Amino acid sequence: MIDDTLKIPPLFILNITQYSQFRNEISKIISNEFIATYKYGRIKVNLETVNDFRTLTKYLDEKKYEYYTYRLKTEKDISAIIRNLPMSITEFEVMEELKILEYPVKSVTRLTNKDKTPTPLIAVQLTNHHKSQEIFKLNKLLNCIVITEPRWKSKDPPQCTNCQRFGHLHKSCKLQPRCVKCNLSRHYSNCDKTSEIPPNCVNCNGAHPANYRGCTYFKNIKNKKTNYIKKPQLIENDPPKDSTINEIANNLTKNTINLNSYANILKGKIKLVNWNANGIKSKKSSLMEFLFCHKIDIACITETHLKNTETFKINGYNIYRKDRDTIHSSDGVAILIKRTIKHHQLTNPELINIEAISIIVSTDKFEIKIISTYNPPNKKIQRDDIYVLFKENPTILLGDLNSKNEIWGCLKTNPNGNKLFKFTSELRIIISPPSKPTFHRTGRQPDILDIALVSNLTTQLYHQFANELDSDHVSVITTFVVAATSEQFMKSVVVEIDSDSSDNEFYGNICSTERKIDDYTTASEAKRLNYAHLQAISFLSSNKKDLDVLNEYPIIKEVFLKYNTTIPSSAPVERLFSKAIQVLTPRL
Repeated sequence: MIDDTLKIPPLFILNITQYSQFRNEISKIISNEFIATYKYGRIKVNLETVNDFRTLTKYLDEKKYEYYTYRLKTEKDISAIIRNLPMSITEFEVMEELKILEYPVKSVTRLTNKDKTPTPLIAVQLTNHHKSQEIFKLNKLLNCIVITEPRWKSKDPPQCTNCQRFGHLHKSCKLQPRCVKCNLSRHYSNCDKTSEIPPNCVNCNGAHPANYRGCTYFKNIKNKKTNYIKKPQLIENDPPKDSTINEIANNLTKNTINLNSYANILKGKIKLVNWNANGIKSKKSSLMEFLFCHKIDIACITETHLKNTETFKINGYNIYRKDRDTIHSSDGVAILIKRTIKHHQLTNPELINIEAISIIVSTDKFEIKIISTYNPPNKKIQRDDIYVLFKENPTILLGDLNSKNEIWGCLKTNPNGNKLFKFTSELRIIISPPSKPTFHRTGRQPDILDIALVSNLTTQLYHQFANELDSDHVSVITTFVVAATSEQFMKSVVVEIDSDSSDNEFYGNICSTERKIDDYTTASEAKRLNYAHLQAISFLSSNKKDLDVLNEYPIIKEVFLKYNTTIPSSAPVERLFSKAIQVLTPRL
């Protein structure tokens, strides 16, 4: 089973002439399956676990195979920029002060301009440690007010200083070294070329060093990367499924948008992503690539760390933000939605503690409210906040509420988790959590923080992990199918099931929320009730009519066997199990 919580980097191995022999060798030393792909004269190997990755790299080193790979995320150093320190403060003083504050500092460098004049920016490199992450909260150093932020990644493709190729770094390169100054197979530190001899690029054979940014080979590599990010829909191996989707892809970069062109897609699946970015500004390029490659329709992003004065745009998407009105950027929420989707922004309601931004998405049947929400860990969940957010329209809320409860799979329960379950039970809101932890920080126990809340929708949400974005939270892609039922039917099912007393008595066993949280004797009973909510609504919206459908809904099946295997116990029971799609239709 592939570990979704940690991305295992691939290995690219060169000069494999006997693949069958190589396959037998590595099959003996690793514990799990692997996938090999041959392209451009090299074999790309994808592994399933970290142990297999480390075992194979050690074996390749011992056997002196030529290969390159990438470092594991847990082994990468953490880079930060400290702004606004006076120019007279030395690098040594900064390092000593950070060590006093117990930060695992490796190096401190004052950045300079192109003319070598110093700037008020200090670059700090730290070992990957749970204490290192706290440096981004640092706002005071040597009695100076400072701003600490992640170091921006270069937009240029990385170049290895060992082999001079692009796409990887020297720390994970075991290829034959090539000199940056001459066209010979040796490390640049061993080069004896004098300044009188002109350089020779090992990549293009031009009269310049291999790291020259005017190199034609480098420009071609850079252009390919830019085109891939901007127009991933043009890849020939993944053609659009129909002309409607093709038209939308062509409209992404145009100023004139046909809002009606997306109506047919809204009859099918809608893909959302729930991601706590922990600062979005420096991750724009990776986010852009992620949205386009996964064909995300709507992105709900928390902890954006944007200021009101900062602009943030992604081509093809409208963005709606709620930023923190503070001196230092922190928290904040945003929604990104494709311009081709018919929608409008809602006025932000007055909330006590929760930060939220919401939009209305229009489909051919009804309107759906989408909310991006963040509740800071030091703030209590308020019932009034939940009520205001869910009081109208079918609603999907995605975000980080910092609420943990064993009922939806967390390792432990905190006060906010108890409150959230109590409020959602009273307001008939379904909690739809992912199956695995979404929060991963070194030195902290992983747990589920990024969840979805659903109200007045007769459809299930399907979650999958995509650990491709740089944050201490894993992004969760959520897919749901727009039901073909009307808004009136949904409201009658979820909010006001039936006025007949016998119907209320029966349905109360399945999805009643009259009981209070204090009435639950065990956590398992409360968890079962939450699952019953989802199963009842899903069963009522199903178009399947044969009895095999009961195997998909264990709780409904239990009720069926109890009440309807011999003589139906009541008229509503008979109607429910004879034709679920007409459960509310009177029959004479």
